[in-house]
Amino acid sequence: VNNQGLGEKVNLIVVNGKDTLGTTLTNDLGMGSLNVYLNADDSLKVYAEYEDGRRYTVTVPEIYKQGYGVKVNNQNDSKLFAQVNVSDNLVNGEDLYFLVHHLGKVLFVSKQKANKQELAFSMERGELPSGVITITILNSKFEPIVERAIFNFNKATILPLTVSLNKQSFGH
Repeated sequence: VNNQGLGEKVNLIVVNGKDTLGTTLTNDLGMGSLNVYLNADDSLKVYAEYEDGRRYTVTVPEIYKQGYGVKVNNQNDSKLFAQVNVSDNLVNGEDLYFLVHHLGKVLFVSKQKANKQELAFSMERGELPSGVITITILNSKFEPIVERAIFNFNKATILPLTVSLNKQSFGH
């Protein structure tokens, strides 16, 4: 984000010491994605190279060795998938809740016990509106422990709109 609050195209380089783990070129809005595989002891830096020659270096904070993580698969047309990763010390049989909500309205809730390191949740996409959807994982006390926002596009919510012109040409 530049000093005017707008995204910019940038080339990102993720490194661990002298090893390059991955690179990506964002779109004009500064959005992009990159898959890298990390170890808990990695010391990571991200180099950002802008089209005008500016360069910035960001040291990535230390990776937590324990806790919860969530991975969302937003690519399937009919289902939304999420996987909650649980560190060994938190595999305790406690109830975890998968909550999907939009604009304060709860759309879906599912419950599983934290009895293994990988818990999978899924729901039908047809129930979801278009827009930003929030996925929240709650512990047994209903406290949020992990949250992700995704964008959902539901073709059923497209308004039937037809545009027609009242003449063939509008030039001189």
